[in-house]
Amino acid sequence: FSNIVKKSNNDSLTDSFPRDNRGLELAYQESRSFVEYLAKEYGDGKLRSLVAAVRGGTDFEAAFGAVFLADIYSLEQKWQERLRKGYPAKLSA
Repeated sequence: FSNIVKKSNNDSLTDSFPRDNRGLELAYQESRSFVEYLAKEYGDGKLRSLVAAVRGGTDFEAAFGAVFLADIYSLEQKWQERLRKGYPAKLSA
C-alpha cells in the first residue's frame, strides 16, 4: 500500500501503465482510488463532465483543468496527502 503514497514526482498517475501483473494491478488500484477521491471531494457530476469533455474531443489534461479548476498533478498531490492522513500507521511501518 505504501507504494501508492510514496510515488515520486516522476511517477505520477499520468505515466503509462506497467506491463507486469503486479504493477498493473497496483496501477488500477491507484486509479480507482484517485477516481473515488475525486467523486467524494468534487461530486459525480464533475467526473461526468470530464468524460463528456474528453468524448467531445478535448485533450484529457485540458478537460481535467477546465472541470476541476486545477491541474491533475496538484489534485494527485492532494489525494496522496489524504491517503497519508488516512493510513499513518501503515505508512510508518
